[in-house]
Amino acid sequence: MGLAVAAGTSGLMPGASTEAQAAGKKLTILASVPDLAFPFFVHMMGQIKAEGDKLGDIEVVVADGQRSSPKQTADVEAAITKGVDGIVISPNEVNALAPA
Repeated sequence: MGLAVAAGTSGLMPGASTEAQAAGKKLTILASVPDLAFPFFVHMMGQIKAEGDKLGDIEVVVADGQRSSPKQTADVEAAITKGVDGIVISPNEVNALAPA
């Protein structure tokens, strides 16, 4: 299965988990934001997790970049290594994430 990446997305798409439902598999999605100290990003993570819960077969893993592009890049690389099914990211710095 390929990896899906959505940059700057504020939620998950309805019906995106149909393949996982058919296989009885729970999808794992990394949701990465620049800093959870900002209320906007806290709200965004809450909405993404709520959509995952509503769909029922999606586990959302939250990553706080802590205003550090190297940390956010490392979080994304670690998630890819672990085999996440998708990534939703609001980058701290767009160019810093290009290599990831």
